[in-house]
Amino acid sequence: GVRVFEAGHDNFDTHKEASRNKDRRDQRQIRRQLRRRAQRKTTLFHLLQRGGLLPEGPASTADERTKILMDLDRALVAQWADGDHRRAQVVPYRLRAAALDQPLPPHTLGRALYHLGQRRGFKSNRKSAPRADEKPGQVKEDVAALQRKLQDTGCRTLGEFFASRDPFEQRIRQRWTGREMFVKEFDTIWSAQLLHHPAILTTALRNDVRHAMFFQRPLKS
Repeated sequence: GVRVFEAGHDNFDTHKEASRNKDRRDQRQIRRQLRRRAQRKTTLFHLLQRGGLLPEGPASTADERTKILMDLDRALVAQWADGDHRRAQVVPYRLRAAALDQPLPPHTLGRALYHLGQRRGFKSNRKSAPRADEKPGQVKEDVAALQRKLQDTGCRTLGEFFASRDPFEQRIRQRWTGREMFVKEFDTIWSAQLLHHPAILTTALRNDVRHAMFFQRPLKS
């Protein structure tokens, strides 16, 4: 009358113990992240378009939104990269840097803001405080090193720092960045451009765009 049930974990009672559902759970988490990222970018695109910060046109599908952005990017590359398409990746950073000091046309400003929403940096959901003997992870070390570079070069924002880099000499993408860097840059750009577009950059639009960019769901437990 004895029933013996196998443990519901692999490598039971060892330091490598893990649930057998871990692989399935990890794959589901990736699908959720991709879906939420796509939904966030879609929401941001529609907000900027309705606010007059992106060109008009049908934008109900991903292909339609991509076409609008590509048409806009071609015009911006011709202006901000001297027509050199090899430097196209640095154009959004140049827009973000220029937005700090000079008025930008609405669609150019909208492209810079959309780029902020595309790459919004890392933010930890960790609730517990780090232990006294705990070493910082690779992400925190990279973010701190990047922050020191900004201070050493005197750059005010992350976009201004990357705009001064040559993509053929120093890598711009594939870096760990912090969410607070993007939040600070958004607030700085919005305040600077508000002087030039007070009728467009309303408080309601700012709140909606900021929420669409930076909202992050808290952990359930």
